[in-house]
Amino acid sequence: MTDGKFQFIAALFFIALGAVGHWAFSSLDFGRARDVVVADMNDLGDTAQDISDITDSLVDLTEEIEQNNKPATSTVNPVSDPVINPYQGIIDELQKLIDDQIFMKIGSSGTRVGTVQKFLNIFGSKDVNSGVDNDFGNGTKAKVIAFQKAVKIFADGEPGPQTFQKMIDWLNENQ
Repeated sequence: MTDGKFQFIAALFFIALGAVGHWAFSSLDFGRARDVVVADMNDLGDTAQDISDITDSLVDLTEEIEQNNKPATSTVNPVSDPVINPYQGIIDELQKLIDDQIFMKIGSSGTRVGTVQKFLNIFGSKDVNSGVDNDFGNGTKAKVIAFQKAVKIFADGEPGPQTFQKMIDWLNENQ
């Protein structure tokens, strides 16, 4: 090997060694840095290819360090992210009743009546197991009247958009 080549390879070796040393002392993970430096030192040879491999490793390690030293980011913003309401499903169903301008009375039936009955079971928590039969009968009417009186709206036992909105408001306040 000629003197010029040897000096060039030696210079590259010391540059690489200096970069590894600088990285080792500036990294928070001293144990890993020591292991990498020792492993690289054991594998060093007298060829330009060995130095090229070390340089590539340094680039990879530098990128890894930069990635690991980035501050942790959170997707949760406690100021703007709303708290999830456990009653959101029934709130959505009640909102649909408002949007569709639904009114109910004795004899009404179907899943829309079931939505009101589910709310009434939550509102009168001691009656949670009273069931949902999707039929608007005297029992459902009596519970609607009790709710309407509790929220101080006209208590006729025939729920419509105003009553449904009060049900949504109650669920949001009592989550």
